[in-house]
Amino acid sequence: MSVKINLVIVLSIFALLTSCGHGLPSSVTLPTPSATPSATPSTTPATFQVTASGAHLTISPASVQTVNSGATQSFTVTSAFGFLRLDTVGGTCAAGGWANNMYNTGVITADCTVIFNALILGSQILPASQGWTGVTYGNSVYAAVAWGSATAAYSADGATWTATTIPTGNWQAITYGGGTFVAIANGTTDAVTSPNGITWTARTLPYPRAWQSVAYGNGTFVAVANSGDISRSTNGGVTWDNVTPNANVLQSVAFGNGVFVTIASDGAISSSPDGLTWTLKSGITPNTNWAKVAYGNGTFVFIRTNNSSDNVAYSTDNATSWTLSSLPGSLTSWRPIAYGNGKFIVLTNNATSTATSTNGITWSLGSISNFNWESIVYGDNIFAAVSSGPSDQVAILH
Repeated sequence: MSVKINLVIVLSIFALLTSCGHGLPSSVTLPTPSATPSATPSTTPATFQVTASGAHLTISPASVQTVNSGATQSFTVTSAFGFLRLDTVGGTCAAGGWANNMYNTGVITADCTVIFNALILGSQILPASQGWTGVTYGNSVYAAVAWGSATAAYSADGATWTATTIPTGNWQAITYGGGTFVAIANGTTDAVTSPNGITWTARTLPYPRAWQSVAYGNGTFVAVANSGDISRSTNGGVTWDNVTPNANVLQSVAFGNGVFVTIASDGAISSSPDGLTWTLKSGITPNTNWAKVAYGNGTFVFIRTNNSSDNVAYSTDNATSWTLSSLPGSLTSWRPIAYGNGKFIVLTNNATSTATSTNGITWSLGSISNFNWESIVYGDNIFAAVSSGPSDQVAILH
């Protein structure tokens, strides 16, 4: 517009000069039009499609997601009833990480997939044996032993098990610590060790006793027998030392908060920092049928079997004192107990109930298949329990 106005002015001056008899100057310079600014071309970032999937899971967002190159994508993943969401993630997207139930992919640079996985909870089949009595977890492996058997079993996920050979024995209990699996037999001097739950080496306990339980802590394995005998190993279960008998019918031993704690069937409690020197604590009353002890969340929990009330006790001061309580329902066969993922779980030995608690004080009733559940352990986000019959069962709980 300004160019046109300037041109009109110049032409008007030309006409005026001409009408007045004046000539034009030898040259006239017209103003140069202003250049029109060029538009900056817009660039749209590259985008890629991210597809998430997984059986027995609810995934949000569920639709295919369009993601800018160099960005990441989050998914909230929850498991259906009866299944457990696993942390393992497949697919072609760059690996990311979990924050509770939210998974965030790695940087997206191409179309890719994310595959989430779930594990069915419930009873699975162990390799055939004569009755599974103990299970433990360590170094990303579950390991189980059985009574009167030369067969042990191991598993990476608690659901699929592989049989392996072990020296024949009445294997009563198993634990893991310091890079070694250790199992002890009832009624003999038999013990075994394994670095991986697959290959086993025979070891020897000091005396043939009814060994009941074994635990690990402070670089030491401690085994207890219902004769009151205690034995310990400070070299990974290779050799064992006899400790002065406790003179109680010892049933179970656990380690936590820097001390070993034992429970006898008459409610007598002992503690030791090293498995060598033991201090007798105030016993629990009623003083019959105490069977198991476990540690978690700063608390030792003791389980009493064959009684429908006053069948659980807890201590938050390293078993110096205790408080008596009752598990839910009117069941009498509570026995194996374990702690993991912020809670205790107790199973019935020949019924269909479980009890769970975050503090060992308040308990909630649950259910499980009716088998003779003998042992339970927590590892890799699940509890795995084994039974001695009527069939070779392992339960997966969450």
